Amino acid sequence: MSNFLQIGWGSRNRAPGSITPACPGIDPEALIVGLMDLIAISNGSACTSSSDTPSHVLKAMGQSDIEATETVRISWCYLTPAVDWKAVVARIRNLQ
Repeated sequence: MSNFLQIGWGSRNRAPGSITPACPGIDPEALIVGLMDLIAISNGSACTSSSDTPSHVLKAMGQSDIEATETVRISWCYLTPAVDWKAVVARIRNLQ
């Protein structure tokens, strides 16, 4: 279970209030459905969230097609409810 969640794609140059983790081995659609009641989540980058193709933005950041496909976007701000990160991590572990 050591690498169940990888965070770090462009972590130094990211917008505040968002992360783009990859969960290798977990179907991104299952991850989205499994977490949508806890957090604001979608697949890939904002410009390709409705597409099944790997994000050209994530690929430009150095991700392979597989890595870009496994990556989701999680966002929050002062308008969103507080995130229970322990519940998010527990739910991701249950999806493995």
